[in-house]
Amino acid sequence: MSESIADDYIADVIAKDQRFAAVADAVALENDLGNSPTIKALLGAVRYDADRAFREIGSANPADTMAVSVLIVRIQTLFYVQHVLDTVLKRGVVAEQAIRADDEARERENPE
Repeated sequence: MSESIADDYIADVIAKDQRFAAVADAVALENDLGNSPTIKALLGAVRYDADRAFREIGSANPADTMAVSVLIVRIQTLFYVQHVLDTVLKRGVVAEQAIRADDEARERENPE
């Protein structure tokens, strides 16, 4: 009896292995970001600056468009940094969901 593994099966295993590696990378990145003193300091500084800008914008002269623009940019920076960090952290969740969906589809196709 000849023992051989179908090419499709090997390709499926390699693809799944790559997806698991992506999840592992995302989890490691999430841990690194969550525990990074540099990221925490950056986020704290940006948040503090945005809070100050929120307070200052209430007393800013509306005719001074340059000063108002600078304050708005300081506020937008906080939202941008938070968006980037959230996007990075979502990669792991998306990769995990893709693996689960693929597994569920395979189970429906090939019930044992």
